[in-house]
Amino acid sequence: MHWIIWVVGGVGLALLEILVPGLVSLFLGVGAVITGLLIAAGWLQDLVTQIFAWIIISLGLFLLFRGQVYKYFPAFERKDAITEDDVMLGKIVEVVEAIEPDNPGRVHVHQSSWKAVATQSIAVGEKVRIVRRDQMTLNVERAN
Repeated sequence: MHWIIWVVGGVGLALLEILVPGLVSLFLGVGAVITGLLIAAGWLQDLVTQIFAWIIISLGLFLLFRGQVYKYFPAFERKDAITEDDVMLGKIVEVVEAIEPDNPGRVHVHQSSWKAVATQSIAVGEKVRIVRRDQMTLNVERAN
């Protein structure tokens, strides 16, 4: 293949990183540009050698520089998934079924009701704060 095809394709792959983040297309694109420059210099002749060089160069770049890219662009780093606890804990919700210390009630959370326990009596309609979740039961306290 002609070296210009490799360079243009590589720039296109690198720009694709904007739409599909993950660093793979960036390193494949840079690898293609380097492969195109090696072809222009006369170091790579046949297509099989060019493809092999592209794969090796891209993989090498990925392994060598991935950590550096993450350091300067932390948005590329993988984020931990948000758990239900992250969303619920501290949230103020309404009691929909009275809660007694020895008898669980229910609270309204995210368009559904959850079993709730508390150390004190809490009437229907009162606002409570979710302080802990134990499986499918929420521990709540009066919201002041």
